[in-house]
Amino acid sequence: MKTLARITAVVLVIIGILVMLGGMTMGVVGVARTGIRALSAVPVTSGARLAGGGLGGLVILIFIFIQGLMCLAAGEGLYLLANMAGK
Repeated sequence: MKTLARITAVVLVIIGILVMLGGMTMGVVGVARTGIRALSAVPVTSGARLAGGGLGGLVILIFIFIQGLMCLAAGEGLYLLANMAGK
């Protein structure tokens, strides 16, 4: 049972890191896309507002990053509990 808990903890940590990296990547892509739109002559349409395009995009990025942190913390907590169960 401890082995299963450790495997699950490692999987949660990896997923948490990937979610956090995904959130940061969305932020970088959103900033780059906003900069490209600002430099182009094409007018900005309302349907082109994705991550990083305004306050709504920033809220989504923060939410995704916090979800990654929570998943990472749950994995670390489970790993610590699995180590304490052996004592």
